Amino acid sequence: MILRNKKALSPVIAGIILIAVTVAVAIAATTWLGSMSFSFMKTEQVSITDQAWGSDISYVDILVRNIGTDLFTINNVQVNKEVITTISYETGSETLGAGESAVIRVNYSFISGKKYELSLITNSGNTFSHITSASAGSIISWLSGWRNRVKVTIDSNDIDSELTDFPLLVYLSSSSGENNDDVTEVFDEVGSDYNAAAFTGSDGTSRLYFEVEYWNAASEEAWMWVKVPSISNTTDTDIYIYYDSINDGSAYNSPTNVWDSNFKMVQHLEETSGTHYDSTSNNNDGTQGGGVTQDATGKIDGADEFDGTNDYVDCGNIGTLNSPFTVEAWMYFSNLNQPNGDYDYVLIIGTPLNSISISRNAADAATGANKYYSWTENGQLMGPVLSGQQYLHVVAMWDSSSPYHRLYINGASQTVDQPTGAINTNGEVDLGLYKPGPTHYINGIIDEVRISNVVRSASWIKATYESERDNLLSFGSEETT
Repeated sequence: MILRNKKALSPVIAGIILIAVTVAVAIAATTWLGSMSFSFMKTEQVSITDQAWGSDISYVDILVRNIGTDLFTINNVQVNKEVITTISYETGSETLGAGESAVIRVNYSFISGKKYELSLITNSGNTFSHITSASAGSIISWLSGWRNRVKVTIDSNDIDSELTDFPLLVYLSSSSGENNDDVTEVFDEVGSDYNAAAFTGSDGTSRLYFEVEYWNAASEEAWMWVKVPSISNTTDTDIYIYYDSINDGSAYNSPTNVWDSNFKMVQHLEETSGTHYDSTSNNNDGTQGGGVTQDATGKIDGADEFDGTNDYVDCGNIGTLNSPFTVEAWMYFSNLNQPNGDYDYVLIIGTPLNSISISRNAADAATGANKYYSWTENGQLMGPVLSGQQYLHVVAMWDSSSPYHRLYINGASQTVDQPTGAINTNGEVDLGLYKPGPTHYINGIIDEVRISNVVRSASWIKATYESERDNLLSFGSEETT
């Protein structure tokens, strides 16, 4: 299935113990569905979702939850197969119904760094065991009921200052991130069910919103956007991706929650045909005209390819957009030899007397060839050369105070002409053409277009560039319970 969506425990710490134990007496139940039948057996399912060691390692608190359907009673607790009588229930009791939990304090003379087998024995005689290492004061959590996860690490070397609510691109494949890590175990577990995935923060339990732009179980490849609340510039930031064929993470698969209120439009341009959907709640959806080639090979999944003759995408009226604001996109210019006076227009907002744009000028003796060019209500603004036949990440910002105009290419600040004052605009957003006056079309590819009503920081822009070229993350080994 291909989706294009719009609207191990650690060796030193504990996670979930999720063990389905077959009871000797099977329930003789058979369900008929079409031409298929299924047999079900009675199971006990026990989860340890948190583990906390005392500061002097004289005890460990474990949070136990019944995630099955059958009531059970914990008869005893063992450490290295020794029955421990000095236990107490800090919350709950030894008998747990479906969905109920308890915190058990196990008092024992633990030694820091030494491995221990912790076991729970139920009234039916089933044993649930886990080997872990004692560590004073450590608490590591696992998302309840999920059996597999991989740690995803954000490289702080590419974060110049702390970021808040950052939309992080997570690319899953046989060669992902800075180290070309193989994370295809995700697809091996869940197949085409992209909602059998979940993301959490570094604590292992705080859920994060995500958007699935593309998911292809056959090729084992996916692009997903994850809203990360905070990313440090001093230490690496970890998040986790969980995946489990028996779980459902759809409640947090919510594009409009990934892109906060500062985003006015986010167009991934990954659709293979028809409407281009805005991932924000503003519904600035796009309609293609002229025969745009949708699902061209983009920098991130698919993109739109324009023929330079009559192709464009109309994204409707964005309303008033006063400084400060930011416009960004990936662009690929196919034609290096436009006739004099022509332009490759990537984006324009508004009308000729009240507009801003991102484009590349043609060969021009007065201004130089193939340079960044923006038409604004204050006139023409020129910048550096935009090299053709390669992907460029261009971020143009307009501020309410000097410098009024800022430009970044591939994450780096550029010198650019300045308007005489702040720029304000409103009206229609068009991709691929300039149509209020003499019409100009782009010959090339556009991908991942965003408009924000804030000026983004240099750190944000650099992190976006590194994230979107899949050079910001590394992936750990699969952890299972």
